[in-house]
Amino acid sequence: MRWYRNPIARNGDFADPFVLRFNGRYYLYCTNPDVLCWTSDNLVKWQPCGPVITPGTFDGLVPFAPEVCLHDGRFYMYTSPSGHGHYVLASDSPTGPFKLVSGNLGHSIDGHVFTDDDGRRYFYWAGDEGIWGCELLAPTQFGPAVLTGASMDGWTEGPFVVKRGHQYHMTMTGNHYLSPGYRICAAVSDHPLQGYHMSPANPLLVSTTGRAVGLGHSSTVLGPDLVSHWIVYHNLNPDASRDLNIDRQFWRQGRTIVLGPSQLAPAPDQPDRRTDWGHAGEVGHWTATGGTLQTAGDWGVLAGDTALAWWHEPTTDGVFTSEHNIWAADSPSSYGIVGQRDGATAWAIRFDPAANSVALYDGAAAVPALSDALPAGYTHNTPHCCHVIRAADSLRLVIDGRLQLTARCALPADRIGYEVTGGAIRIGYTALTHTLESATVRDPVNPVPGRFRVGGRLNSGEPLTFRVAVPKAGRYSVFLCGDFPSTGRLFVDGLQDAVTRHAAANCLWFEAPLPKGISELTFAPAGNAVADVLSVEPAATQRRFELADPVTAGEYGKQPFGDPCWHDFTADASITVAGSGGHGDLLFRATQMSDGGEGDDTRLGINFLLGYSVQLHDDRVVLVRHSYDEQVLAQATPIGWNRDRPHDISIRACGSSLYVALDGVDLLEALDDNPYLVGQVGIRVCGCDATLNSLKVVAD
Repeated sequence: MRWYRNPIARNGDFADPFVLRFNGRYYLYCTNPDVLCWTSDNLVKWQPCGPVITPGTFDGLVPFAPEVCLHDGRFYMYTSPSGHGHYVLASDSPTGPFKLVSGNLGHSIDGHVFTDDDGRRYFYWAGDEGIWGCELLAPTQFGPAVLTGASMDGWTEGPFVVKRGHQYHMTMTGNHYLSPGYRICAAVSDHPLQGYHMSPANPLLVSTTGRAVGLGHSSTVLGPDLVSHWIVYHNLNPDASRDLNIDRQFWRQGRTIVLGPSQLAPAPDQPDRRTDWGHAGEVGHWTATGGTLQTAGDWGVLAGDTALAWWHEPTTDGVFTSEHNIWAADSPSSYGIVGQRDGATAWAIRFDPAANSVALYDGAAAVPALSDALPAGYTHNTPHCCHVIRAADSLRLVIDGRLQLTARCALPADRIGYEVTGGAIRIGYTALTHTLESATVRDPVNPVPGRFRVGGRLNSGEPLTFRVAVPKAGRYSVFLCGDFPSTGRLFVDGLQDAVTRHAAANCLWFEAPLPKGISELTFAPAGNAVADVLSVEPAATQRRFELADPVTAGEYGKQPFGDPCWHDFTADASITVAGSGGHGDLLFRATQMSDGGEGDDTRLGINFLLGYSVQLHDDRVVLVRHSYDEQVLAQATPIGWNRDRPHDISIRACGSSLYVALDGVDLLEALDDNPYLVGQVGIRVCGCDATLNSLKVVAD
């Protein structure tokens, strides 16, 4: 298995990365004065190919967040020079040169183009109120602006939309790009332009400590294997330059899931079969009848009155995903993609330029099983990318990201190829994988350390196995949270660990040494169970902690103490809160802390953390969950409550269960079904002054 380490590219200032996939290759564009471009065939190793705009195009301004899309044979770039509205540039090549084809079209920064299944295109951008959008009526013509509802409760930028089923999934980035708390979140809607609501699993990607901090401004691209997707994003360096990162992305149960941020992870897979015509000898792997098959640069050319070409060897047993870059080079009467079985045509997807239509034929039938009109203005003599998705009982055709045909009548085929009648076609990169996207999300490799929504309903004794990628051999804490009527057991690589513990009724955990590379974690329940969250973290090294001296925090501030890998523990503290209004808090299981703005605005960043807090307000005590926001889990007003004296707080964190006692009396408890399981203990103050008089932590 091949591996990669993040960041995958350094020393190039890869700010605001966007990746275009065209003819089997990837083209990377980032924010820099010349819009430098890099190219790759595997998403991991990138080669520079120089600037793609001419010097002076924007008179010294820096083109922000350039994004490129292919439309009717031309490549269009959308960028906002130093934030002064959007301009559109065009080129006949993904490597330029791109020339201006519009004036200033406005709309702030971070423009993104999305193509829906019906061929309608939409443009999104950043704004003070959140993410805005509009229909893209033409490459340089925007429709009326609509506020989408996607917002990170502050400056929100870097939108990117992917459709799965009938839902539109948006990723976006918030806070200031110079802050370690720059982070990626997700939202979902049933409409491309409105009604977006934020995911309860946010943030998707955040890192405020270590080498990779300030993760943000992402794009999503199809992987080389045609069935995986990858999120591409940058991290912030001390000199304000940005490095390039990738992680696996998929969608499950209406949510966006990212397997990261990873340190070490399996590299993107290649397809099972591919043809890149620019490589010598590729034509020798094909058989042609009724015409000629030759190469011309990066393309193959199939010509003849009734010509067929297909791979020599059998390429599929029926279920597959394939990619076909194809265009009419010499006015054929029809052309298309064919599936053959035992030397005969099993099915054919045929384009008719005169009728501007595409049809699916079963076998040698003269009448199509299904036909559909292509969009008005569809240009047959420019490159188009077709994906054929053949499931056990259906076939789908996607053209340039647009769902064109869905049929339940295609016969199995063992070879894939092309046909042309009365002319010639150019054939670009062709690839095939013997699986579907839906199959690749069932058993992903989860990078360690990490916390992942897994989802799985199990019958008694039915095992559930998770694969994890460990970047460094060591001792780790493994957690599985869910609904466990009985304890069950957790195994590492098939070996039962004797120290498995059952926390309350909702979390199994143990510590075990894990080797570098992939390990398998198996959960075997004793009764029916539901698994929700898997978390693997380095084991804590500090079991006890006691604060040496009192600590006073200012009006808006937070300070953590102890081991960042504490999980189940008891914390006893004494806090004094001074002044009216606001609240003083005891933090626990706190990680990923940051301030706001450029990294020094404590008030803006008061909620910038993951974990929990017990808050002492004027009129109540509140238990809160933090995901860079606040969610109240429980609250109460003690009898005779008077905040203006020292109070003793005792916290017991046990798996998904949280317990709070105040001044020796049990007061609050909560069960978090999406728990944070590790982190530090500390003080946090909002709108007043507070002193942590004492703190003692004893970890299990």
